[in-house]
Amino acid sequence: MLSDKRGGAFVETLWSFGLIALLAAAAAPQSFAQDQTAKEQDLPTFHVDTFYISGGGGVVAGSDGKSVGGIFSLQAGGGFAVTALPYTEKYHGVQGPVEHPWSFWVTGNLLYNQADVKQSALSQAIAENPQNTGLLTATSAKVKYYSTTGDLTFRYQVAPKVSLYTLVGFGWLRRTVDFNGVSGPLTVIQSTSPSVFAPGSDSGAVEGGGGANFHVGLKGWMIYVEARVLHGIGSNSGATLVPLSGGVRW
Repeated sequence: MLSDKRGGAFVETLWSFGLIALLAAAAAPQSFAQDQTAKEQDLPTFHVDTFYISGGGGVVAGSDGKSVGGIFSLQAGGGFAVTALPYTEKYHGVQGPVEHPWSFWVTGNLLYNQADVKQSALSQAIAENPQNTGLLTATSAKVKYYSTTGDLTFRYQVAPKVSLYTLVGFGWLRRTVDFNGVSGPLTVIQSTSPSVFAPGSDSGAVEGGGGANFHVGLKGWMIYVEARVLHGIGSNSGATLVPLSGGVRW
């Protein structure tokens, strides 16, 4: 299969719920962090709530990686701190060292990845499905991955304006394949070779990653770079995404 239109409404609905959850997380009460009001007066670039958006590229590993090229990636999310945040104090007008440098965060993440199917893989699918006349007109194909995950993030402030972080999470992954040059949805009978043409499906997913935040002159804003590994389980066990991204965070 698949120009997967039957699952479109489901995808849009689930992503809408995910977005609502992220907005709720970003609006979480500040009581999750301890005595933040005074501490933020000393170092106002730290906040108990966070949201971010980024873009980038990367690769697909696993069995899917044999049939597709590099990925284009978009990401957005938000969350809140569940511990006190780092802070500094001034001594006789001189900024002191960072106190309480570590913090834990609960975040929700939306991730979209898209990759072009290699022409050799498309040609193989056409050759192995001669009974599918609609597939004969296919000129290209794209694989799209949608994921929503909940993450636990550990952040460590290595300097007043630089922090490093690592994260782990679990959530949902949907994979679809869209063909160009065809008149309607297609089913590829030979779904195991190449594996990317297996029917689109929903499954659980696990992920891990890390990155670095760099505070900029604007109050509260940071730029960041990040690497993630998202691995599908069950029906999507052949998909392992490795997006590398850069973006802005508050």
